[in-house]
Amino acid sequence: MILKKATVLVVDDDTDVLTAVKLLLKTEAAEVITEKNPENLNWLLQRNQVDLVLLDMNFNSAINTGNE
Repeated sequence: MILKKATVLVVDDDTDVLTAVKLLLKTEAAEVITEKNPENLNWLLQRNQVDLVLLDMNFNSAINTGNE
């Protein structure tokens, strides 16, 4: 996969992370799609040809142990 031609989907509940990743990847990927709600992941994947998904696995508010 050549990143310059890729569509990247970033899913994270932290809007600051979404903004930072979008800014970082905007010159490296063809398209960067961001989503705050992980429940929309299936819907987004059905409607977009996505090459790479960056997924935050810790979606419980105020819990930072990584055990979720």
